[in-house]
Amino acid sequence: MRFGVISDLHIDEKQRYRTMIIEELKNIVREKGISHLIIAGDISSGNLKALETFFKLLRTHIPAQLLFVPGNHDVWVQPSRAQGLENLPLENKRVTSSWEKYNRILPLICAENEVHYLPNTPVLSNTTLILGNMGWYDYSFRNPLFNFSLKDYERKTYQGMYWSDLHFALWFKESKEKNSDIEVTEELLQKLKKDYEKGIQLAKSRNVVITKIVFVLHHIPFNELVIFKNKAEWDYFSAFMGSEKFGKFIVSIKEQEQEMLISNSNPSLEILVYCGHTHFVKSASVQTKNGTIFARTVPLGYTSELLISTHNPKETITQILLERIRKSISIFDT
Repeated sequence: MRFGVISDLHIDEKQRYRTMIIEELKNIVREKGISHLIIAGDISSGNLKALETFFKLLRTHIPAQLLFVPGNHDVWVQPSRAQGLENLPLENKRVTSSWEKYNRILPLICAENEVHYLPNTPVLSNTTLILGNMGWYDYSFRNPLFNFSLKDYERKTYQGMYWSDLHFALWFKESKEKNSDIEVTEELLQKLKKDYEKGIQLAKSRNVVITKIVFVLHHIPFNELVIFKNKAEWDYFSAFMGSEKFGKFIVSIKEQEQEMLISNSNPSLEILVYCGHTHFVKSASVQTKNGTIFARTVPLGYTSELLISTHNPKETITQILLERIRKSISIFDT
């Protein structure tokens, strides 16, 4: 099987280019022989109707099984919008919590559109285990050059600029108490650990020796993938890129591979990590005491950012988007 991974399509920001993006993804899927396409978060900014419509278009036009891992934008709750729920056959049409979206609404929409919701069910493809989780942030990627306090980060506001999760990522539980970012990070990390154990048990039940594990996250798990500029107005927001806790867990698997997964006759366990959230494409080789983990960000990003970053002023936005899609998408085989 061949898997493609891309993130941060932000389709609601690119409505006029939606058909072109789908067509280019279809071209890549056919050219590269991709059997499964994983979208690692941020399809839309909380609009469920837009998300479902995009899934339907992908299912119609792209000859590959679709898998989905949500991003922070996908779990936004925006009371000022209709939420796109009016035409969805869901029991509870009023969404008031990002937890409800992540754990109930998004899995339902995926099921209705034949999209595999990766955070709920790991995939075992031949000898490769594929795990999905949105991840979150706990400010562990803050730049120590600046002395921002925990309260400073909790405010998510710096010099008039704010991180939009402040208003739209509403992590309310049934108790009506709002979870902190650190609590959200810990709960999602524990879920990933359980999914990993579930995947190991699945492999054992099939008498499969796992030789590769692929982690598909939305938020960044390794400091090596974070962009720092040593400028407070930029690096303040780098603290919202992800959590080192996810990276440490992934490293622990690599460093315990012999006793946990691999028999003496098998090669070293390969670990790949794909994520988004940052809108910069970047690769990193993360060194461990038992070898290297390959990690890569795979975002498309905003059209405005792509226009600013182009080195050819004569390029059209269509050309820029087509080039960026091909640069962003990553492929792995199982």
